[in-house]
Amino acid sequence: MRNTIRIVLAVFLIVLVGANYNSVRIVRLAVGVLNDDLKQRTNLILRELAVKLTDNYASMGENRFQFEQQIRRWMDLYNVQGIFLFSSAGQPETVLMNQTPQHLLSSASNLQVHKNLIRDKYLLTAGQFVGGTEARKVVLVFDIGNYLRFERSAKVMSYSGLLLMILAGLAVL
Repeated sequence: MRNTIRIVLAVFLIVLVGANYNSVRIVRLAVGVLNDDLKQRTNLILRELAVKLTDNYASMGENRFQFEQQIRRWMDLYNVQGIFLFSSAGQPETVLMNQTPQHLLSSASNLQVHKNLIRDKYLLTAGQFVGGTEARKVVLVFDIGNYLRFERSAKVMSYSGLLLMILAGLAVL
C-alpha cells in the first residue's frame, strides 16, 4: 500500500514538474512578447512625435502656450507621461509632465539619443527632431508600472512552482 502511494506521488511529481516547466516557458514567452511590443510601440510613438515636433516647432516661437497645449494633446493621445525637449546645446527647453518625479529630468538630460532607460516605474526613450535648423533631443517618459508588475509576477510564479515541486519531492520521500 505504501509503495502504491509513493508511485502515485512520484507520477504526480513528474506531471507537476512538466506542468510547471511549461507554464514557466509560457510566462517567459509572454514577457518576451510584451517586452518586444513595448519597445516597438515606444519607438513608433517617438518617431511619430519627432515628425510632429519637427513640423510644428516653428510655431513655438510665435505662441508657446498654444504649442505646449498641442504637445499635451499628443501626450494624452499616445499615453505619454512626460516630454522633455532640449535645445541644441543640451539644455532643457520645454518640460511637460503628468505627475512624474522631477528627478527624471536629470536622467533625461544624461540619456543619449536613440537609447532607453528605466527609472523606477518609468521608461525614458530619447530621440531627435529638427527644431529650426538644428537637431534637438526629445525624451519621452512612459509609465510601465503594469508591465513591471507582470514581470515580477512571472518570477514569483516560477519560484512558487519550484517550491511546490520541492515540497512534493519531500512528500514522496
